[in-house]
Formats: sequence, C-alpha cells, structure tokens
Amino acid sequence: MTHVVKEHLKNFPIILVEGPRQAGKTTMVTGLARDENLTYLSVDDEVVKRDIDASAKEFVARLDRAVIDEIQERPDLLKALKLAVDQRGGNGHFILTGSASIKAQRRITDLLAGRMCVLTLLPLAQSELRTGRTNFLNYVFSASTDRMDSDLTNEDLQKLIICGGYPALQSRPTRRQRSAWLRHYLAALNLRDIPHLRDQKVRVNLKQLLTIFAGWSGSRLNIDKVSTELKQQHATCKNYLELVKNLYIIRRLRAFDPARDGFSDARQRKLVFNDTGLLSMLLGVSEGEDARYRKHAGQLMETFVYSEIAKLCSWADDGHNLGYWFDPQYEVDLVIEHRGSFVGIETKHTTVPRPDDFKGLLRMAKQLGKRMVRGIVICRCQHMLNYEQLSSQTSVPMQTMPVATLWARWQGQRSLDLE
Repeated sequence: MTHVVKEHLKNFPIILVEGPRQAGKTTMVTGLARDENLTYLSVDDEVVKRDIDASAKEFVARLDRAVIDEIQERPDLLKALKLAVDQRGGNGHFILTGSASIKAQRRITDLLAGRMCVLTLLPLAQSELRTGRTNFLNYVFSASTDRMDSDLTNEDLQKLIICGGYPALQSRPTRRQRSAWLRHYLAALNLRDIPHLRDQKVRVNLKQLLTIFAGWSGSRLNIDKVSTELKQQHATCKNYLELVKNLYIIRRLRAFDPARDGFSDARQRKLVFNDTGLLSMLLGVSEGEDARYRKHAGQLMETFVYSEIAKLCSWADDGHNLGYWFDPQYEVDLVIEHRGSFVGIETKHTTVPRPDDFKGLLRMAKQLGKRMVRGIVICRCQHMLNYEQLSSQTSVPMQTMPVATLWARWQGQRSLDLE
C-alpha cells in the first residue's frame, strides 16, 4: 500500500488512508512521513489538541506537508484543510488516516470532493507477511496456463486462517492472549470509533452483534432472521449492519445482475468478514480445536480467500471490483471484474476437488461468454490442475488451485509490489 500512497501524492492534494482499527495505518504513515519528509501529527497528542481547539484554521495554515493521524477524532479540521489546499494549489500536501468511514461521520460532507483520494488499508495479507510481492491478479486475468504446486500443509493453513491479518495477532498464539486482544479491540471501537459515526444514538452490544453477523460470513444475509435473533426492529438491524460496515469489519458483496450487465444493488448482498482472525474469535475457533474448526471450516475458508483477494485488489488500485454470482440453482462465491472481464472463484474446503464443484462456474461462463476469462476452484489441494474437458464446454479455462497460489509469484507475470 505504501507505493500506492506515494503515487497518489503526485496527483492529489490530500490522501486519506482508511481502514479498521489496528490494521497498521499508523505504522505505515509514520514510515511515509519519514520517507517523504512530512511532519507527523496525531490528534491524540495533547499539544496538538490544544492548537486545534485554539484555531483549526491557524493550525493547518502553519503546516507545510504533514501526516495527520486519526482524523475521525477531529472532523472540524476538514474545512481548514480544504481552504489550505485551495490556496496553495498543487498536490501532495497532506496524508490523513481514519479508522471509521469518513463518509458516515457526523458533520462531514463532500467538502474535499476532487481534492482527496480515499484508500483502504485492510489487515495484513499473506503476501505481505511472506515475500512482499505477488502477481496473482495479473495471472488470473492473463491467458497463461502455467501450473504451480504447493507444500502448504492443512495444519499450517488452519493456523493462517485462525491468526488472520491483524498485526497484533501475529504475536499472540494462545487463546487467552487472543481473547484479551478481542476485549480491548471491541472496547476501543466502542470508545473511539462508534461515537463518530452518524445516527448511532442507541447503545449496542457490539460483541453480541458481531457474533451474530459472524455466523453469516460468506452467506446472503437475511436481515429478518437477524432482527428476530437480536429482538430488534428491521430498521434498527439495518442501521447496525451499516455501523459494522463503516468500522471496516465486514463487506457487503453485490451480485452480478444479467439485466444490468454488472454488479447490482437491487439483488441480495452477501456478507463477508474482512479478516478471519477476528471471525475465528467470534466463532469460538482456536488452534487445536479440530471439531470446532471443522464445523466452520467452509465458512472460514471462503472468508480467507475473499480477504486475501480483497487486499490484492486494494493494492492494485487498477479498477478491480468484487462481487459474487448466483441464479436460482447455482452460486459462485467470488467474482472479480476488471475492465469488463470476469474471473469466477469457487472455494471448497476439500483436498480432492470434483467436476461437480465447477457447476456454478460453468453456468456463469455460459452466461458471460467471452467476457469470462477463467473459472477457478481454490481448495486445499497440493497441485494446480487444468480441467480440459470442462474448459472445452465453454471455451473458458477451468482450473483448481491450491490456496497458496494467492500469494505466489508467477513466472512471466508482472509482480505487484506491496512494500
């Protein structure tokens, strides 16, 4: 993500890096401040608070080029920032960070429209934790049929899924340590982020709410069932859903609609958690608890694949859109759209994929025709296979891939630099 921010500094006066609390935003922007010779400021600093309270306009006017961390704490700075960049002209003046969606905060409008680029930083991906480079997206949208093998064991995959990508969880191996982190994390959301979001007048039991939503990760959400479980009105539950989305804990995936020839708001959305570490804790899944893990294995696997690809799309910053596909009989877990071309991905918690696992992908390929460039079943297999017979039915390459291909570096493909 660092290289993406540096590129956008050349083209926008202000860059806003949003994302969930404790995803690594502060670590990234302090490094950027050093590399780009910007002043780093946090609105949590008491001296900074006093200066802003005295005059937000004068505080911003004194800054040359700066990083302002946790901007959601002081939305009153945005008007002063607008005035400053309009007077100065040019690009690369400010980098802001925020852990709650700025579009959903009180008193915030479109003040900075055209002046600010918004980027989302999600928790760490496996490619960041390993090599710092990957080209999975380039590979799946290419015509290449290169094969790749994996030595990732099932035990190692389970650890990766349960640990997730929050930096703090990488050094907390025990259930007790992770449970303590979850308590502090939820407390921070309640104290620091939720008060800044619009229309949050009713107190909410955040852990209960997230635990209920955790059961829906990877599924089309039935808000009526959630309302019954929470014993709340339909409208209240919709507000709760928006709240959790604005905290970057979940994402609502749109379905492809043939009538609109694209992803549509009119069809039922799928709920997916942005991180399997948080999801595992909410589901009560820990390392070594095989029975508990098996109960949720398919759901965790699908969420893990989604979250890895979502991170790659955010770094690529090249118009990749995510959704899913379904018709009355079949569903495809994840669809990546890029410049009018589509890749379908089905996730299976199996080591031995079957031709039946491709039914949804084949139906999708018949519907999209030449615009679908690849159908993939990602599973726990060790070897990548090309299904020539299935491919011949639609003229779309159909393949199985090990999970580890998500962070692989393919020969002959341009790598995405994650540093």
